[in-house]
Amino acid sequence: MFRDGLSTRKTIELALLALSISLAWVSRPSWSGWLNDFLHLDLARPEVAEDVYNATLGFQRIFCISLPTRSDRQRSMQRLAQATDLDLVQHDGVPGESVLAQMIDEARPTVKPAQIGCWLAHVRLWKRIIRENLQTALVLEDDLDWDLNIHPIAEQLSRQMAASDLTFNGLPMPSSPGPYALDWDVLYLGACYDIPRPNDTRARLAYFDPLGPAWEDVSEKNQATMRMWGIRGWNDSSSIRVIAPSTYPTCTMAYAVTAMGARKLLDNLGGRRGVAAPVDLSMIGLLREGNLSAYTVVPPLFTPYRFGDERDSDIVQIVRDEIYVPGWSENLRISTRRHIGPDR
Repeated sequence: MFRDGLSTRKTIELALLALSISLAWVSRPSWSGWLNDFLHLDLARPEVAEDVYNATLGFQRIFCISLPTRSDRQRSMQRLAQATDLDLVQHDGVPGESVLAQMIDEARPTVKPAQIGCWLAHVRLWKRIIRENLQTALVLEDDLDWDLNIHPIAEQLSRQMAASDLTFNGLPMPSSPGPYALDWDVLYLGACYDIPRPNDTRARLAYFDPLGPAWEDVSEKNQATMRMWGIRGWNDSSSIRVIAPSTYPTCTMAYAVTAMGARKLLDNLGGRRGVAAPVDLSMIGLLREGNLSAYTVVPPLFTPYRFGDERDSDIVQIVRDEIYVPGWSENLRISTRRHIGPDR
């Protein structure tokens, strides 16, 4: 469902067609030489791309990790889901105080019990994905916000990925039952930011997204990432997103995982080795070792919602200061939380 003034799918398609230019490139200091051909929407298997309009954005399941005690967050996430026609399945988080003393002793001193609990929750979810024989799943943490028009935004991403030549193995994207192709183990849709490698020659894809955020609403760290790719801003009517092979994607706020990705994560991080670092850093370690294939989307489709106080994290203590703007989300054009208003 498209909201806020654009009321029909035809309007969406015309807007996307008019503004969708595909840019595939290697790292260069300027825009020169990046422009390839227009990527027309009808190249991207439209019947598959439209699968994103179901209640799981085209994935088989959307899981939301939340501590059993955080009913406040669960209510908020369900309100967001209802407002955007999504179906979330709760997956219990693991409180830090319930972590076994042996695991705390075996972890590095810098890893807090709450971070071990977070690691355990993700590990148990990877096991669940395999046990339930899911081919794809979207994993969300419980402090997020997303755009009111998440479905057409996801459709645009789907069409771009399906029609692109982004690969890890040099072969075309394989035909798949899902709308985002399946030449990846993990698809980061809500990383805090990524840090590109200098002189990285792997192909990336940039495309105009008319529903994306204004440049001034993109977080500073994501702006910095875009600048490293030579993108130094845009006007309000032609936002740009980039799909790039992941290098250093921090946070596990929102990521999709395939069945193969879940097996790789479980095989490599399901034992004691995973407790050597917080789960996002452990996943980055697999990327750097070449044991995990992943893409990052910047700006992200999912972003944290900030109150500016202790409600913002179950892992680290938040001290209120000027960095946090209460009741605000970055990286979005139309915040669903702000649209539906505060919980009552």
